[in-house]
Amino acid sequence: MPRTKPAEDRKAAGLVAIPAPAEATVGTVKTVPVPADTALAAGAIAAASALAGAVPADPPSEGELAFAPPVLPTLLKPTPTEGRNVDGSLKKGDRLPPPEKEAVLAPADPAPAGKTEDDKSAVAAATPPSLPMPRRKPDVVLAALVPNIVPAVPEALAACKASMSGLKISASALPAIHAGSCGGPDPFEVKALEGGKVDLEPGAKINCAVATTLARWVEQDIQPSAQATLGGRVTALRVADSYSCRGRNRVVNAMLSEHAFLNAIDIAAFEVNGRWVTVTRAKDRTEKEDTFLKAARVSACDKFNTVLGPGSDGYHEDHYHVDLRQRGKGGGRKYCR
Repeated sequence: MPRTKPAEDRKAAGLVAIPAPAEATVGTVKTVPVPADTALAAGAIAAASALAGAVPADPPSEGELAFAPPVLPTLLKPTPTEGRNVDGSLKKGDRLPPPEKEAVLAPADPAPAGKTEDDKSAVAAATPPSLPMPRRKPDVVLAALVPNIVPAVPEALAACKASMSGLKISASALPAIHAGSCGGPDPFEVKALEGGKVDLEPGAKINCAVATTLARWVEQDIQPSAQATLGGRVTALRVADSYSCRGRNRVVNAMLSEHAFLNAIDIAAFEVNGRWVTVTRAKDRTEKEDTFLKAARVSACDKFNTVLGPGSDGYHEDHYHVDLRQRGKGGGRKYCR
């Protein structure tokens, strides 16, 4: 610890000890009356009266001031201002509309007085564009669905064309049809079968496979049935439809029909002995004609992959629809109703 300096050194340094203070003594206490502040007392009484809901009275007398009640503390609350609710929030009418409604609710900008159309265009061009909004998702529109079609092999197509002459099919080759998803590489205008003995009225626009299958069906099944049941041969076929770029059953946006690929033909009637035997039931149709039509429908399922007629779905009440649509993985399934 540092040593204590001698008294002489302390005096030389100017350090003088401070004497201890004397003990404080309390003298006589005198009470001096303070005159009451009338303005302060009047404010206290007015505040107390306002809290109690009373109407301010006349200025209090000197005696009343001495017994004025104390001012009680109260919680501070925001004073409702014009255009706001009690809790301070904006009223519903003063709130800003959402961004998507702002453009709809905004009134049309009237033309400023004394300004031309060019001035208004310049003002409109100078206006900053609004914030981009998310694009609306487009409505789902079903397009015409295209079924799986097995493309024709050139060798098979060449063999099919060769067999047309052997079957004595009267037809003229047409240019390939490419109409969007419709058409085919081998369209033919078939006018008659069996070397002109069976007319097609009108001529059918079909592909080679349908033409040869139709010729075999008429030669191998229709003619024997007609001779056995009706006593005569079929001399004409009434064609209800052949190539047509459309959806199934002519329904908009439906899957494309086999007619759109030259792969189907509709037969509405068979002419036997100069009489038309119609698929739609006629009043004078005989029982033998009913038997012939039923046999024709059954035998068609042996040659074609799809056969539809009266009772199938309401769309084929007046004709037989036959086509060569490939069904199943191996193409061996059929749909006959």
